Amino acid sequence: MFQFIENELGTKEDQKILIEEAWLHTAQVSYQITHKRSRWCLSILFINQKNPMRLRLRYLDDYSSEKQAQCYAQLFQRGIQRDARGTFKTNNDAFNFCKN
Repeated sequence: MFQFIENELGTKEDQKILIEEAWLHTAQVSYQITHKRSRWCLSILFINQKNPMRLRLRYLDDYSSEKQAQCYAQLFQRGIQRDARGTFKTNNDAFNFCKN
């Protein structure tokens, strides 16, 4: 359990989660909409640029219609990937999917 101790410096271990999640700043952002129990669930998918097999899927919310979920998905995607460096794209050939 987390214990707050006043006037004590943090350690490298305290910052571990920030270091592990640093790749999210340069990740390609996509979304996934699934239908579960008469609701449309929206999740955001982060794809690492340097290692496309490293993914992070984060559930956001559920909506009553697919159109509403699609609208919010596009808004979230644009807001998350807004960056001065431009939009990041992943090489689709990196996954080596066999279409047979």
